[in-house]
Amino acid sequence: MSTDKPKQLWQPSAAESLTFDIDGQQYAALAWGNKSAPVLVAFHGWLDNAMSFAPLAQYLSASYRLIAFDWPGHGLSDWRPGSYPLQWTDYLLDIDRLLAALDCQPLAVIGHSLGAISAGAYAAICGDTLQQLILIEAFAPLSEEASHSRGRLQKSLRQHRKPRQREKHYVDLASLVSQRQQLTGLEPGWCELILDRNLGQDAQGRFWRIDPRLRWVSPVRMTDAQVQALMSPVRAPTLLISGTEGYKSLNDNVALAKAWYQALTLSQLAGHHHLHMENAAAVASAINSYLNGTKV
Repeated sequence: MSTDKPKQLWQPSAAESLTFDIDGQQYAALAWGNKSAPVLVAFHGWLDNAMSFAPLAQYLSASYRLIAFDWPGHGLSDWRPGSYPLQWTDYLLDIDRLLAALDCQPLAVIGHSLGAISAGAYAAICGDTLQQLILIEAFAPLSEEASHSRGRLQKSLRQHRKPRQREKHYVDLASLVSQRQQLTGLEPGWCELILDRNLGQDAQGRFWRIDPRLRWVSPVRMTDAQVQALMSPVRAPTLLISGTEGYKSLNDNVALAKAWYQALTLSQLAGHHHLHMENAAAVASAINSYLNGTKV
């Protein structure tokens, strides 16, 4: 498999740091490319951050301005206020607010994993506001049998009885990189690129920035019937990119994507779940071809 290597190309000066203060919530973002170029807006996966799009920006920034946001509780964005459970639907409001805060309409919205789940669902309910959609390794909300709802609520309640800890949790970056590499198969250099933005540093060492609630059980998950009702139909023209070694469930359920998305283009490329990092050149080529109206 031909993939990109994690060269040290992304020094802080290579990306422009942005902040958006919306109704007391501060969102952090990274931007690459000329301000006058067509805008692509990107939303990352669970426990990732905006830096996960840096490899892709290497290939897209010559033609586009890529703006990648940190979800709340990730990277440099604020945690969500209060101590209530997090819901995946919270991300739909984030997308709505952030798109409204931009001074232009993006040419396309890109989502990876959680970002693709959220962008796909947003397109289902607000599709007329999106020109085009590019989804990487996901296309719809997760679902489960209704019989799981009681246990899910019980576990979520138990976890949220504990106070959310604000004191710093110090970690060793090398150990975290090793753990993430073993879990995801992603090359250590890419793991470090993501993890570094999720960590702060003081005189005592490195510590987690991420909101601990992100690891706790969400109290509610949709059923298959609810997802079906939400996602059918999606009218926004959509490119769905999957990895040959990505999530098996995505390829197993591609027939659902074909049924739900009215204008769907499929592209399977070499790579794992984070193929937009490890095989950024091929992913960028597919995106460029799609946006230029040529065959992917």
